Amino acid sequence: MKLLMNMVLGLFALVLILAGVGCAAIHRPDIPYATLRQTYAFPESAYQPLPSGVLMHYRETGPAEAPTLILVHGFGASVHSWDGWTKGLSDRYRVISVDLPGHGLTEAPEDYAPSMRRFADDVRAFVEAKAIDRFVIAGFSMGGHVAAKYALAYPDSTQGLILIGAAGWWDERADGAPLLFRLMSVPLVRDVLRDADASAFTRRTLRAAFVDQSFATEAMVARYTDLSRGPGHRLIISRMITRIRDEEYMTPERLAPLASVPTLVLHGEQDRLVPVDFGRRYHAAIPGSELVTWPDVGHLPQEEITEGSLAVVRPFLARIVSAQASTLVAQQTSSPQERSAAPNP
Repeated sequence: MKLLMNMVLGLFALVLILAGVGCAAIHRPDIPYATLRQTYAFPESAYQPLPSGVLMHYRETGPAEAPTLILVHGFGASVHSWDGWTKGLSDRYRVISVDLPGHGLTEAPEDYAPSMRRFADDVRAFVEAKAIDRFVIAGFSMGGHVAAKYALAYPDSTQGLILIGAAGWWDERADGAPLLFRLMSVPLVRDVLRDADASAFTRRTLRAAFVDQSFATEAMVARYTDLSRGPGHRLIISRMITRIRDEEYMTPERLAPLASVPTLVLHGEQDRLVPVDFGRRYHAAIPGSELVTWPDVGHLPQEEITEGSLAVVRPFLARIVSAQASTLVAQQTSSPQERSAAPNP
């Protein structure tokens, strides 16, 4: 019996040693922000401190006096995903893309508790710090969920809303795949998975995001993987995964107030990460919204068909700016009695 016990203990010790060696082999440490900035910051990069302790990285281009467009990226992404739109819209608009906490070059406190509403509130704190009164907000994937949350919470500052491959509805497919949730609920397993080399997973996910997989270059894989290793980023991401069922997801009733917000919904019909049905749900739930889908496009139309997506976005933005300029002129030329009776745009 003693011999058997010693054998069991020895085997257990060997398993622990092998597990430790395996963990060490796949473990990837954080990358300091100074190092990440040297590689991934833009010439226009800047950093805005927020009252919550977040230091938000953003990229701002275009005329300062022009109408403003705020761009919000998706899960695991960064301001880099908007490079095509930034270059294509900065001639007429003040274009600002932001990195959410846990992403890109944005720094967040160690105890940061992520949620879509918290992200929306951080965007609010950012625009207040920048003294931006009204703007169009656009978001893709998770960023679309954040953008919709922002528009619902702060309608007075939302001139328009653009949703690209937007998440926000509960995905029934997750009900059949609870393994990740169970694994992430085990602290030791969660710690190992959180700090493991994510390059293979990132490569597969990025390839799935495009119909034309040549867009998922090794440079893109390296950027996503490196930026995920910003100090504290993986902890925030793991908190998001473990709390995914606690989010307040969209319903037609919750979205009904957006009837007063000009909304454009864009979605690739070959989106394998967020089903095109989500775009159709947003369109059906937001009265007056516009829906455009593309049959041979995946999850990231702003990257996969940059010019094709801009061909839809430009006239949408122009209509908003033109309509609101006409309203402003009418208010300025009306009598004081008429101005007091006119509704706010």
